[in-house]
Amino acid sequence: MKILFSSLNTFGFINPLIGLAKHLRSLTHEVAFVCDPSFAAHLQRQGLNRIPQGDEESACFLVERFTSPALNENQINYLESALTVFPADVLVTSPLALGPLIVAERNALPVAVMGFMSYLWSTPTQEANTGEDMRLLYDWRTSEMMEHLNKSRLHLGLAKLELDKEHLPFVGDLWLQRCTPSMAKRQCDFPKQVTMVGACLWPNAANAEANPEFELWLNAQDAELPLIYVSHGRTFQQPKFWDELKQAFRDKPCLVVASVDRMECEVGALPDNFYVDNYLAQSAVLPRTSLVIANGNSTVTLGALEQGIPMLLIPSGAETVDNAALCQQLGVAERMQSDLVDSYSIWQIASELMSGEQYKHQSERYAKDLAQLNGFESAANAVLELAASRAQGGSNRQDLSVTS
Repeated sequence: MKILFSSLNTFGFINPLIGLAKHLRSLTHEVAFVCDPSFAAHLQRQGLNRIPQGDEESACFLVERFTSPALNENQINYLESALTVFPADVLVTSPLALGPLIVAERNALPVAVMGFMSYLWSTPTQEANTGEDMRLLYDWRTSEMMEHLNKSRLHLGLAKLELDKEHLPFVGDLWLQRCTPSMAKRQCDFPKQVTMVGACLWPNAANAEANPEFELWLNAQDAELPLIYVSHGRTFQQPKFWDELKQAFRDKPCLVVASVDRMECEVGALPDNFYVDNYLAQSAVLPRTSLVIANGNSTVTLGALEQGIPMLLIPSGAETVDNAALCQQLGVAERMQSDLVDSYSIWQIASELMSGEQYKHQSERYAKDLAQLNGFESAANAVLELAASRAQGGSNRQDLSVTS
């Protein structure tokens, strides 16, 4: 079977697809990628084939411009050109990538989407355990995504789609939800396209690249001190917490290791117990970690859960809001509002998380659940089942129609 992958230009989106592609390839299926040229070397290092865009490469899989009808048209042209040399049986794409959804429809191909840890959209049934604010947020997001998709459809002369919570078109034929049934605390009936597949994290602890400089620093530290892993990430319009965090742990009996490649502020002078790098593979750090402090994106929250590590989450919008709320509900994290962060509160909450046995117990419980679901194996089975079903004539997609 041939599986064609596509992704917007962020490692948080493409890395789970790389892990899934490598697993499918190990099962003797053929895989290829269509994505931003900046990922060409990244894919090549993994022995994965990126189909070139043509004589002139252009950046059309830009996450910051995912709503652009013109860029989505370029995605479509790129993908349909790739299909002439790699006639795929199924497409697999990232969230927010709208071009692949239209390509799947135009070419009668099934399409799967590798989702987030939390399900961000409205559901067919009312949720008794969900507050009014969150319901409004789900409905707003869903309406916005439908509007973005329809703008690209109309740009191409395709008919506008009506909102149907039973069959949201932007979740594809299959939405690979990166959690377990025990973690899905929204009391509702998810659309039938949703399948829970576990963490789907790549790279993982088994294949993480070593960082000799970090190892040298760590070996020179007191092995009895707890290690705190920090992934500040982007905060967009939200206040940044880096300076308060440095003050919180300065001269405290702990070690702080931070990955700062996406942090939108200066690193500045560091306390003696800090180690900072632009990129640190979390899979190499987390097995030694006592606490994670992050904004709550799916990569870091699932990484912490896989290792059974409590978290302090300071969400910065989009999925981080849902993930932070979910982790607190699961009893594996505490969350702080970014505009209320101060160094004293960070230290107090961090101390409670590291000493509270209940947080560790709950974190280890969900680590076992994630391990049992075996992410990439579950995801691969779901994708192959989708392709086989479509080959036998099964479909839940709306017919393509063109505006007059």
